[in-house]
Amino acid sequence: MGQTLTVADEKQAYTISDKATFLAHEDSLSMLLEETDDMKNTYSMIVVTAERFADSNVKGAQAFVDWIATDEARQMIAEYGKAEYGEACSSISIKNTFTSRRGTCPPLLHK
Repeated sequence: MGQTLTVADEKQAYTISDKATFLAHEDSLSMLLEETDDMKNTYSMIVVTAERFADSNVKGAQAFVDWIATDEARQMIAEYGKAEYGEACSSISIKNTFTSRRGTCPPLLHK
């Protein structure tokens, strides 16, 4: 992605980049559109079942999913990049639902 920004800068062209790479890159480019629902880079977390994937660390995966939804983790993500770049590189939005081939389902309950 860094090379893409370099070429866009050299050619005075338009490109699309993630915010963290844009902030870390040294060039004369300016951001024209920072956020739109069409361009969100969404990540999902799924804890797989040990019944289907025997070698999976299901407890570790569930611990990570539980941790990422804590206030501590959300604050870390919200602050990441501010000291170095003057603004956050990412944001987080937790939705407690999942989507399967059958559509959107209610939250999973776990022990």
